[in-house]
Amino acid sequence: MRGKAMWTRPLLTAIALLGASGLTRAAGAQQPDTLPAASATLPASVSREAAARYNAPAALRVTTATTIDSTRVVDGDVATLEAPLTIAGVVRGNVVAINASVTLRPGARVDGAIFVVGGAIAGLQDARVGGEVRAYQAPLRYVREGDGIAVEEPNGVEPLLAWVRFRDRRETENGLRVRNFATYNRVEGLPIYGGPFITRRVPGGTITAELFGVIRSAESFAWTSENIGHRATIEARSNGPVQLFAGGRLQDVVDAVESWQVSNSEAALGTFLLHRDMRDWYSRLGGTMYVGVADGRGAALTASLSDERWASRRERDPWTLFRDTQQWRPNPGVDDGRFHTFRLAGTVDTRNDPQNPRVGWYTVAELESGTGEIDAFGARSWRSTTGTPLDPPRVDHYRRGFLDLRRYNRVSPGTQLNGRVVLAGWLGGDPLPLERQLSLGGLGTLPGFDSREARAGEDKLSCHGVTSAPGKPAECDRIALAQLEYRIDLGLERFRRNVAPIWYSDAAVVVFVDAGRGWRVDERSDVLGVPGRKFPPLSSFQSDVGAGIDLSLFGVYVAKAVSVKDEPVNVFVRLQHRF
Repeated sequence: MRGKAMWTRPLLTAIALLGASGLTRAAGAQQPDTLPAASATLPASVSREAAARYNAPAALRVTTATTIDSTRVVDGDVATLEAPLTIAGVVRGNVVAINASVTLRPGARVDGAIFVVGGAIAGLQDARVGGEVRAYQAPLRYVREGDGIAVEEPNGVEPLLAWVRFRDRRETENGLRVRNFATYNRVEGLPIYGGPFITRRVPGGTITAELFGVIRSAESFAWTSENIGHRATIEARSNGPVQLFAGGRLQDVVDAVESWQVSNSEAALGTFLLHRDMRDWYSRLGGTMYVGVADGRGAALTASLSDERWASRRERDPWTLFRDTQQWRPNPGVDDGRFHTFRLAGTVDTRNDPQNPRVGWYTVAELESGTGEIDAFGARSWRSTTGTPLDPPRVDHYRRGFLDLRRYNRVSPGTQLNGRVVLAGWLGGDPLPLERQLSLGGLGTLPGFDSREARAGEDKLSCHGVTSAPGKPAECDRIALAQLEYRIDLGLERFRRNVAPIWYSDAAVVVFVDAGRGWRVDERSDVLGVPGRKFPPLSSFQSDVGAGIDLSLFGVYVAKAVSVKDEPVNVFVRLQHRF
């Protein structure tokens, strides 16, 4: 459930806000609204309160100058550190600013309180604030603690023992963590990562080290080689709005062949609830070194070099809530062997809100160059003209790319037209190993078509041949996908005082159309074979249309294939937005 229910403002709060507004107007409209009066230092209680407010969970946390424009709604609290914050839209929670000022534009709305330390508040008279307003001009003396802050107590105030503990806490943080880097799946069940970590603050940045053991719930957490793994990471990262980082990792984990089609939450719930795992899996044993740069606005660039052994994993029988007695789809085999890969990955994010975007771009691009020494080839579905299985391709050196480009456009105050294009696959060299091939179909790409369903004739979504390989692996060398959707807000925002739960206020009707296909890079003239320098004709693409209601937390949709007449109508649920 997103947001909080908004009730009628208490009478005393309204009187306080009116009084503050009146005092400001008397002093002059250009003067910032600052309460209470400035003092040279902060009271200790206020300092501790400021740190606690900033460290509390927030929907939006920023460290660079940020504007919440008039079209944006933030469902939760907003926290800013050392960076001015301007609000022209709606914040459905509290606002806390540490050593920064807050400016409210005419028509801005904050449902909760505004708490400012080391700055001022401007524009109260033309904005709506539902909670208490407090501002202190004296700055907060603090030190960073991971993503949070701690009050820096002056020397001589605390006893020596407490001061030593404080110094240790400021420079070093360590303990035990239990995390889940993967999802519930038919190979592992629930993989649980747990172990010690340490974070050391050094001049200009932090150094973090983690040593996690992995235990998998399949077969009741049996202590076997299939159920045991590890993940050890060390990383150095600089401070500041633009961060440089470098690190290394040793791991024995299970990874998805294709993780881009649906979110981790959707993949996990599909497996746990419906006994349907939408992904395929393989193991990765080895090491990776990486370097990169990232900023606070969603842009990042990472280069990595890996030396790993990739291997097939068998499907097992983890417990599911429904259909627990059914058989799992076999987990397809991959090309087992040792692989050396270089990978360059970049992300650009200009969306106004990553959770509920209205305008902006979101782009993910990857380039991978790999060499392989294959010991055992996974089963493929292709046969020669005589009916005998084709010899597996030799994989000495391959190149692969992936591009996911999304654009969000606001057509009017209540409508959007959003588009997405995905292009991925073989770029050169030897054929791709099975764990790097691709597919389409299913609720994340072409929901009018079921994922990995058996199709008569030519399969333009998974590129299967005339026979069937166990588990129907992805066998496309390249894919192309285009998605277009038109969103119409239902306008429930004006009824939010009377509607519960509050996430209904973001409800929208969605109408969409999708088109895409996969193909093999092949000079032959068959339907699935396309020469390497050519693009398949658009008339050969599979397509569907659909509509649904997006309630932001989840959406319910119906889709129908239009390029294949005998495909049934599909009804499906997505978590959050389609893309």
